[in-house]
Amino acid sequence: MKYCSNCGKEIIDTFCDSCSCKENNKLTKDMLLKLFAGKNWNKIYNSQWNWSAFFFGFAYYLYRKLWLSGFVILVITILINFLTEYFCIPTLISILIFLVYFSSLAIIFPGIYTYYANKVVDKMLANNLNYEECQKKCKKSGGTSTFIAITLGSLGVIFFIFYFLLDIIFSLIINLIIGL
Repeated sequence: MKYCSNCGKEIIDTFCDSCSCKENNKLTKDMLLKLFAGKNWNKIYNSQWNWSAFFFGFAYYLYRKLWLSGFVILVITILINFLTEYFCIPTLISILIFLVYFSSLAIIFPGIYTYYANKVVDKMLANNLNYEECQKKCKKSGGTSTFIAITLGSLGVIFFIFYFLLDIIFSLIINLIIGL
């Protein structure tokens, strides 16, 4: 058994899962994938369903720095919402459509994220980057974006407050007009 000289925890292969340090100069693909995705790599890689992708949709894709996928999913979400409203699809059917849609997002997320992570890590290995350069690249391209989480959460709160205020204002105006 080998122990990390940095944190003292047991080391599997050449990578310390606890503090993300490397014990020697040999960079492995598995080490870089763990560094890229962070502590949840095994959960993402070994799963066939992602609850966060199901509940948060495009926001979770953006949070995980899958920019293109996240914006495409946002556009599709808006389009589905518009079409269900435009064609006056009953509420129950709309709910079923969104359940199927968000279920598909939850099912495809692990595959999309794994593909993206492998692509970035393979590029790093092909460029023979040292550990520090790989660590910077992984931090920039992988992991999560707290800024996106805070921004989208704030925008969501602002949207719902604005939506409900407009709803109240329009209800008052309609009641005043009808009451006159």
